[in-house]
Amino acid sequence: AESFERIHRSNLVNMGVLPLQFKAGETAPSLGLSGTESYDLAGVATGLTPRGELVVKATAADGTVRSFKATIRIDTPEELVAYSHGGILPYVVRQLVAGKGVLFADRGDAEFRGFEDPVRLYEVRWREDGA
Repeated sequence: AESFERIHRSNLVNMGVLPLQFKAGETAPSLGLSGTESYDLAGVATGLTPRGELVVKATAADGTVRSFKATIRIDTPEELVAYSHGGILPYVVRQLVAGKGVLFADRGDAEFRGFEDPVRLYEVRWREDGA
C-alpha cells in the first residue's frame, strides 16, 4: 500500500495480516506492478522488527521478476507479539488456555493481569464477571 489509515493498519496486524508500505515516492505503477503478480517476501523468516523493512519479489505470469523494498507497518513491539501469534484472537486464546491471565479493559485503556506480553486493545473488553 502507499499509506494506511491508523485503524485499518492496526486491524490488519490484529488479524494476522502483514501490512507492507511502499517506500516514499514509490507506487505500484512506478514499480511496474499490475497486482496480478505472485509475491515472495525475503526477510520474514529471519525475524521482523517494528518499522523494519523487507524485500518483496514480484513475479509476473511471463516470468518477469521485480524486487523492491517495503516498510513493515507493524509499528510497536506489542503489535509484533500479536502478529507473531497469527493475530490478537489466537494470542489471547493461547494466553487464556495457558492460564496466564484475563484481560480487563475500561474506557479504551487496557490493563493486563498475568499476561507475559501485553498487547494494547482499544475495542475488545473482557471481564471476569462476563459484563
